[in-house]
Amino acid sequence: MNTTISPTIEPHFIIDKQGNKTFAILPIDDYNYLIEDYNHLKSILNYEEEHIPNEDTIKAIEQGLEEKKNGLLKGYTDIHQMFADILNDEEDDEQ
Repeated sequence: MNTTISPTIEPHFIIDKQGNKTFAILPIDDYNYLIEDYNHLKSILNYEEEHIPNEDTIKAIEQGLEEKKNGLLKGYTDIHQMFADILNDEEDDEQ
């Protein structure tokens, strides 16, 4: 992948009767850079790899499940509540 900073030239625009930009015209090198970058990002997003947890990870998961079973962990369905609880715990720790 090209690692130079690009695009370097401002594109030209084709506008409709209302003044809305409808098309962009840019140098072919800039276009190729954008397409190459897009394809690279797309390949990263489509990359799938099977992750097999190691022994320590399995133990940590088992410990977490046991702590949840014993009521030591709180499950969240509301992310806002989770962050509020985290912030409250941090404030309690500071006092």
